Amino acid sequence: MSALQLPPVHLYTANAGLLAHWRHGLAGHCRLQGHDLWKPPAEDGSVSLIDLHLPGLPAVTRPELWQEACPPRLVACSAVPHDDEGVAALRVGFRGYCNSWISVDLLPRLVLAVANGELWIGRSLLSRLMLSVAVQPASGTFSSNWRRGLTDREQEVACLVADGASNKEVARQLGVAERTVKDHLSHIFSKLQVHDRVQLALHVHGVDAHHPAP
Repeated sequence: MSALQLPPVHLYTANAGLLAHWRHGLAGHCRLQGHDLWKPPAEDGSVSLIDLHLPGLPAVTRPELWQEACPPRLVACSAVPHDDEGVAALRVGFRGYCNSWISVDLLPRLVLAVANGELWIGRSLLSRLMLSVAVQPASGTFSSNWRRGLTDREQEVACLVADGASNKEVARQLGVAERTVKDHLSHIFSKLQVHDRVQLALHVHGVDAHHPAP
């Protein structure tokens, strides 16, 4: 893989083997800085990979401990990931949740995605979030205002995707090509200023984008 232009990355872990794994995947792509104790990074555009077993790290299940300690672009890394922990991490402001030992080939893509404002989560957690927001009652003004500026077809696509449909399922239901669905989604993301399907679902269902429902 050719070197990507990535922002600086902070690596928070006390596990020497894990630190070496992360460095192996990111070396040559960005400036790296290791930390074996928790201290919130400066809001300087960097991305942080955080081992959830790091000494002194507040538990993600204690949101009150993260109110002033969760700058943007943090990725929670767990040796034994599970959806409940992933939801908790997203609720306190993390922008990604993954296995600590994620493939070294995926590490640069993870950092790039989070740096660009996207969420990085697995399929199981994505499905859970999509289902949870689909059954939430609308709140605030998002649910009544998000349609403004979208064509009728874009609104149809947005509603189906927000309810968890894949591009292939949307294409089948609307009788269009999958490529057409992708084009519609690109326009929808741009118009609504969202970066991914989860943010779109939260937007459509009127759920605060920083606090997805458990």
